[in-house]
Amino acid sequence: MLVRLNQKVAADRLVYVVDDDAGVRNSLKFMLCSAGFDVEMFKSGQSFLSNYHPARTGCLLVDFEMPDLTGLELIAEVNQRGWSLPVVLISAHANVPLAVDAVKAGAFDVIEKPLQPNDVIDRLERALSETDADRRQRLLRAQLESRLNCLTAREREVFASIAGGQPSKVIARQLGISFRTVEVHRSNITRKLLARSPADLVRLASASFPDGSLLGFSRDRSAENNPVE
Repeated sequence: MLVRLNQKVAADRLVYVVDDDAGVRNSLKFMLCSAGFDVEMFKSGQSFLSNYHPARTGCLLVDFEMPDLTGLELIAEVNQRGWSLPVVLISAHANVPLAVDAVKAGAFDVIEKPLQPNDVIDRLERALSETDADRRQRLLRAQLESRLNCLTAREREVFASIAGGQPSKVIARQLGISFRTVEVHRSNITRKLLARSPADLVRLASASFPDGSLLGFSRDRSAENNPVE
C-alpha cells in the first residue's frame, strides 16, 4: 500500500520525472500522484532543460540511461546553470561506482530498479525536505571530494595540516621537507581545489569537513596511485 502524503504538506511538492520510456513515465506518474505528489513528465533531459523555469521548486527524478543526455550529464547541466533542485537518479544497475559518481556529480540519492513505491516516496520526501543551505553544503562536499582526488599523497598531507591551521614552517618540520617545498605544495593545492587563496583552503576544509573524514578517505583510496614525494 502506498503511503499517502498529507495533502496540505504535499500541495507545493512537485516532482519532475525525466525518462525516455513513456511506459515508465506513466507508471511513475500514477505512483506519485497516488501518493499526493504533483508530477510533470519529460521524455528527455533536453526537454526538461528547455521547459524548466528556475524560479520553480521541486525535485528531479531522472533515469540514468537516456539517449540524448544521460542522468549524470543532466545533473551536471543543472548544476552548471545554478538551479537549486535536488536530483534523485534511478538506474537498473545502481552499483557502488555509479552511486559514487552520482554523489560526486551532486545527486541527492540513487535508486535501483525495480522501483519499490514506498522506497521511492520516502527518498523523494527526504530530497524535497532538503534546504537550499543543505544542498549547497552537499554540493560543496561533492565538488571538493572530486578535486581532492587530483592531489598527490604529499599534497593531501600538507592540506590536512593546512586544514588544521598549521603554518608552513611547522608543516615543513612535521613532514621533514623544506619550507619552500611546503609553499610549492600550498600553491598546487590552491590551484587544484580552485580555492581563491591558500587561506581559503582552511575555510573550505573546516566548513565542509570538520572531522577530516574525507581527507582520510581520499588519502587511503588513492595512495597507491599517488606516491609520496
